[in-house]
Amino acid sequence: MRQITFQNFVWLDIHPDRDEDMAKLREIVPLRDSTEEMLEGPFHLQRVEAFPSYMSIVLHYPLHDKIARKNIPIEIDIILTQGYLITAHREDIHFLRDLFSSSESHPSAFEHPVDLYLHILETMLYACIIPLDRIASRIEAIEEEVFKGREFEMTKEISIVKRDVLDFRKIIRLHKPTISTSVQYLDYYFPDYTFNKRQFNRILSRNIYIWEILKNLKETIEAFGESANASINRKLNENIHTLTILSVSFAPPALIIALLGSRLPLGFILESPYSPIYVLLLIITIWIGLYFFFKKNDFL
Repeated sequence: MRQITFQNFVWLDIHPDRDEDMAKLREIVPLRDSTEEMLEGPFHLQRVEAFPSYMSIVLHYPLHDKIARKNIPIEIDIILTQGYLITAHREDIHFLRDLFSSSESHPSAFEHPVDLYLHILETMLYACIIPLDRIASRIEAIEEEVFKGREFEMTKEISIVKRDVLDFRKIIRLHKPTISTSVQYLDYYFPDYTFNKRQFNRILSRNIYIWEILKNLKETIEAFGESANASINRKLNENIHTLTILSVSFAPPALIIALLGSRLPLGFILESPYSPIYVLLLIITIWIGLYFFFKKNDFL
C-alpha cells in the first residue's frame, strides 16, 4: 500500500489481494458486498456504483502483452469518498506509478479528491496514445510487406493487429459512459466542490479523439486485409490455372500411350518406320485443338 497525504484528502493506492491493504480500506469505508466482489475481481465490465458513503468506479486500461501479442484489459478500481481517493489494481500500471511518484514530490498538487480523479482519467486517456501509435506503426509495416508481395506471410500479422484494434475498441467504447455517469454523481458526494467543466470536456474530447483514431485504424487494417486476401486469391487462381494447363498438356501423350498399349488394332502404327512421327503429329494436333478450345472459352 502506498499513501500520499494532501492538504485536504488522502490518496491510497492498494493491492486488493493483500490482506493488510484491504483491512486498511475497510477501516476507511464500509464496503458493500458488490464492492468486495469488484475488488476480489477481476471484473470484466466497466461500471459505476453509488452508495450513501462512497462511489466505486471500475475502469479498464489496455495494457499490451508482448508475449501473447494482444491488448489485455487491466482493471483499475477507484473509490471516492469524503477525504479519500482509493485506487486498487493488481498489475503495475505505468501512468499511475508515474503520477504517484510526481505527486509525492508535490503534495500540494491537488486540493480535492475530485481533482485527482479527473487527472487520473485524463492521464489514462493520454497514456492510450502510445499503444495506438504502436498499432499504427505495425499497420505501416504490414502495408510495406503486402505491396512487396508477401501477402501470405502477413496474413497472420493482419489477424493479430485486427485483434489488437478490436480489444482496444471494446475498452475505449465503455470509457465515455462510465466517466460521464461517475461525474453525474459527484455533486451528491462533494456538494462543496466547484466542478471544472473545461477539464471534463477535455477528457471527453480526448476519448472521442482516441475513438476516431481506432476507427481509422480499424478501417485501414481491414482494407489491407481485403487487399492481401484478394492478392492471395489471384495468385492461387493463377497457380491453379497453370496446373490445369500442365495437366491437360500431359493428357494427350498419356492417352496415346494408353491406346497403343491396349488391344486395339493399332499395330500398323507401331510397325511403321514413321511411327514416332505419327505419334508426335497426333500429339501436336491434339495440343492445337485444346489450345483453340481453351482460347475460345476464355481459359487462356
